Amino acid sequence: MKEFASPISMVAAVANLQGCEPPTVTSAGASPDGFTRVVTLGKLEVLMRTLLASIVLIALTAVSHATEALYKCDDGSSLKADFSAPGPTGSVQLAISGQKSITLPQVQSADGGRYAAQGIEFWIKGTAARLTRAGSITECRTR
Repeated sequence: MKEFASPISMVAAVANLQGCEPPTVTSAGASPDGFTRVVTLGKLEVLMRTLLASIVLIALTAVSHATEALYKCDDGSSLKADFSAPGPTGSVQLAISGQKSITLPQVQSADGGRYAAQGIEFWIKGTAARLTRAGSITECRTR
């Protein structure tokens, strides 16, 4: 295994393997160790920054992406649930057949995902769900 004298020499080696311009290092001025190092990277730096930015954008897109599920309930109703990413600000938007959509915040649950507000509770586990409205409970399953 090749050892490198510094991170700069490692970057230079990678740059040479990739056919990119290696970095150049110049020293000037004073710092705690007596030098100010100025590093100039070429194509490799642009490539690495572009790659990092792409990874960050993909991660942000994945986090903010909602998941949709369609349910058929025992009381004859059907509903569409659009789930946000789980977490402290998680929520579900329920569109229950023939009714106005409602958004319920995610609340603490020992098992499954639980969303509740305004006398409505939607509790999911796997492909099953329980919808409680005005004290009436109906069991639902994904279609």
